[in-house]
Amino acid sequence: MAVERRPRLNPRTVVVVLGLLVAANLLVVAGLSQRTGHSSPGQPAAVEQLDPPAGSVIRPQATVGVDLRDDLTGVLLLDQPRPGTEIPEDQLQRVPGLGIVQFRPGPGKVVRELAPGHHELTVLYWARTESRPARPASYSWSFEVG
Repeated sequence: MAVERRPRLNPRTVVVVLGLLVAANLLVVAGLSQRTGHSSPGQPAAVEQLDPPAGSVIRPQATVGVDLRDDLTGVLLLDQPRPGTEIPEDQLQRVPGLGIVQFRPGPGKVVRELAPGHHELTVLYWARTESRPARPASYSWSFEVG
């Protein structure tokens, strides 16, 4: 009776296949982590990251803001002290080349600290190379202050 011999696996092939599997898994994990921490349902592509993420709980003096696409700029509207309060320009922190617009509550600012409870933040945004349009695009999300 003839015994059939199986072909032997080349060790280099095994290493390459395992390396490709590990790389593919890392790409999947990286893609999932970007989606879970940075966006929410219905978020436009122009809004790359929310700070804080929608639904999160933050401290009363935490920085809030948004990371827009690099070619965009904008302003922030907060629901405190009254709904639709636009944060004054001199109280915004910006990184223009990166589209980052932030506000940190504190003494001498429109909001000294965020009140405990539910809050909504809105960003109005437009192309950085243009002046503010009469009706800029906007996006709103909510978070909690604990």
